[in-house]
Amino acid sequence: MPISLCKHSFPVTPPRGSMNHPGDCRGCDITYGQARAASRPARRRTTARKPRPAA
Repeated sequence: MPISLCKHSFPVTPPRGSMNHPGDCRGCDITYGQARAASRPARRRTTARKPRPAA
């Protein structure tokens, strides 16, 4: 995904969106979900798995 210089603006009033499901950005048409995923770092597992007992 290319870097966007848009200051995202997601409409939250009908007919283009709502508080639960914001509409696409007015400047670049990226969806709210795509913008949210791009702004969050990937999750990493923080706890180690417990070793299995020998059978």
